[in-house]
Amino acid sequence: MYFYHVMRNYGIIISLLFGLPLFVWSQGEREKYVKFNYYYGTLLPHHSSIEYIANSSVRGASLEYSIENDLSNYWDVIYRKPQIGVGYYFGSLGNDSIFSNAHALYSFFEAPFISNKRFRLDYSINLGMAYLPGVYDDEDNNLNIAIGSNLNVYLRFGLEATYRLLPKLHIFQGAFVSHISNGAVLEPNLGLNHVMLASGIRYQFHSETAMFEAEPEEYGKNHLDAALSFGIKQISNFSDEKFNVNSFTFSYLRNVSKKRSLGLGFDYFYDPSVPQVAYEFLMDEDDVDLEEFNRIGIHVRQDLQYKRVIMTLQLGIYVYNKNPKIDQPLYQRYGFKFLATENIYGIVALKSHYGKADFVEWGIGYLL
Repeated sequence: MYFYHVMRNYGIIISLLFGLPLFVWSQGEREKYVKFNYYYGTLLPHHSSIEYIANSSVRGASLEYSIENDLSNYWDVIYRKPQIGVGYYFGSLGNDSIFSNAHALYSFFEAPFISNKRFRLDYSINLGMAYLPGVYDDEDNNLNIAIGSNLNVYLRFGLEATYRLLPKLHIFQGAFVSHISNGAVLEPNLGLNHVMLASGIRYQFHSETAMFEAEPEEYGKNHLDAALSFGIKQISNFSDEKFNVNSFTFSYLRNVSKKRSLGLGFDYFYDPSVPQVAYEFLMDEDDVDLEEFNRIGIHVRQDLQYKRVIMTLQLGIYVYNKNPKIDQPLYQRYGFKFLATENIYGIVALKSHYGKADFVEWGIGYLL
């Protein structure tokens, strides 16, 4: 049963992890790199319980392999030779006795703000899966209220400055924030957030090659976006009951560049876990409507597209919510969309409230 829930919620993420690099590498590959990183940071306590059990700094290391695409197509021109790769991360989490360590496999995308022959300043987007051996257990590890499952979503965003020390040897310094949680598949699931500094070296296998520029393609200024998504969540580690949650999203988007869109829209959520939440947290009947499972919110969002992959970031606020004491008024979404055609896409996203995962959702959408 647990394997079924994992594949239902994480199947698209696993596909992204292994499919995205293969999909991109097959088109106009250029330079190849291998990079070793060392990380040092701290656990960000977004909940008082997390602050209480955080007792050490965070240290880790990663090994990454990447390919820098050439400029033979339109997308690599506007992203100024981005790098696509895969990596493995191993590191501590802020309390070795409770959280143990993390093993993560991820794919990543890096593109420069600034780039010349000696220096690059890149932003980095990472998505993958993390395995944590130290999870909640009623008898052996009941202080771990952050992670309830061994398999979790791994998200990381960063800013990296790279300097070419020798023709094939680069050094870099970076700053990253990361998030690990299972998206409420299994409770407890407060999740873990970290901020880290990183230093490392990167080796380039080949010398510079000729670059070919493509003519920019035309793009539409405005479009509409509608998506229907499904997810599953668990409320308490004391109950195995799972709840199916549904959402509908509609947005108006305007392309502010060939790769970036900004938009406004609304969301509808159907979440039947309300009675269980009220029961688990001993809420007064006057403070909760046990028969109201609907919520409506409005949002602002930003989409960033590279070829057939779109990363979407969304910030919303509930405008209809008869149970405001159950969730915070603001919610966030971090998602990836795969374009099957110019109009139809599949989506996987993580919905959260102030850093705490609500559920992982997956679905289908249409762009007009």
